[in-house]
Amino acid sequence: MNAVLGFAQMLQYDPQHPLLPTQNEYVENILEGGGHLLKLINQILDLARIEADQTSLSLEELNANAVVTVCLNLIRPLGKTNGVTIASKLDGKPLSFLRTDSNRFKQVLINLISNAVKYNKDGGTVTIDGHETDDKFLHISVSDTGHGIDKDDYPGVFQTFNRLHADPMTAKEGTGIGLSVSKMLVEQMSGRIGFDSEVGTGSTFWFELPLATNEDVLIWADSLRVGVDAIDRDHQTLILFTNKLSYSSIDEHEVGDVIGNLIDYAHFHFRREEEIMRVCDYPGLEIHRDFHRDLAAQIHELSESWRKEQNQETLHNLRKFMRDWLIGHVKHEDTKITLYTKGKGEDITQALETLKLARNITSQTIQ
Repeated sequence: MNAVLGFAQMLQYDPQHPLLPTQNEYVENILEGGGHLLKLINQILDLARIEADQTSLSLEELNANAVVTVCLNLIRPLGKTNGVTIASKLDGKPLSFLRTDSNRFKQVLINLISNAVKYNKDGGTVTIDGHETDDKFLHISVSDTGHGIDKDDYPGVFQTFNRLHADPMTAKEGTGIGLSVSKMLVEQMSGRIGFDSEVGTGSTFWFELPLATNEDVLIWADSLRVGVDAIDRDHQTLILFTNKLSYSSIDEHEVGDVIGNLIDYAHFHFRREEEIMRVCDYPGLEIHRDFHRDLAAQIHELSESWRKEQNQETLHNLRKFMRDWLIGHVKHEDTKITLYTKGKGEDITQALETLKLARNITSQTIQ
């Protein structure tokens, strides 16, 4: 695709053989269509990398206010083209510092602002605002004065290839991938994302990322990567459940559901990890299995304590226990498994498929 665009540009800017107006119009069509297709290809590749857990986060402490300013300067020309005014309420507010990936943070914010401009009305406005939450997240919102989203369309907003405003009167050029990628990236950075919208009034898309001072969340990074895909994906899921227990917006009923999911998935992960060790003839299997039994018992004890008393201190202890395990045990014990998995990829895949099948049969039998 880059080659096609490159040759088209050479045709357009060849001083020895200038194009006729009609020919130049054809080349412009090639460049416009090719640029759109290249953007689509890059987004699909980005989506595939995220889904396959092939993206790495480069964590750093950064000034969120400064990053927002950079993104606004990049998008403002697009707003002028469409007659849309872009303003920030963050100017003059106290600085907020995040520990996150700068490029991915920019990617999410630019996507939300671009959508707010794209789906706005002529002469509309886009407003960026932000504030720090009580549970130590930075809440950033992007509001527009566009057509809004019908409530029937809410469930599909973050779905891949879903395009907002399917109505041909309001539809805009797009791929339907940007919001899906943004959601995955925000969650990978241990954040959360959502929106509010009213037809005829506009929409507000928002996302939250942990502040640099937030010690209640874990961010998946290469330092926690074991090197075995199945194990790494399990650890990411366990981190996701653990982080949900840190959200101040979660109610007591939801906490119970998250804890239940956390326990179920921990047991599921233990069985998968032990099966991988068995297939690879890992010499420390029995010792590791004892670790798992001890971990499961402690998680169960803390969860039962919370269910009886619903004490916030117990919930804090559960979060701390999960963080310590996922950092300490993973780094010092699970990384040892990798040495024994070399050349065993097919055996591991087959063993996990067999385990999954047996689990499904058992579930059906119980039902």
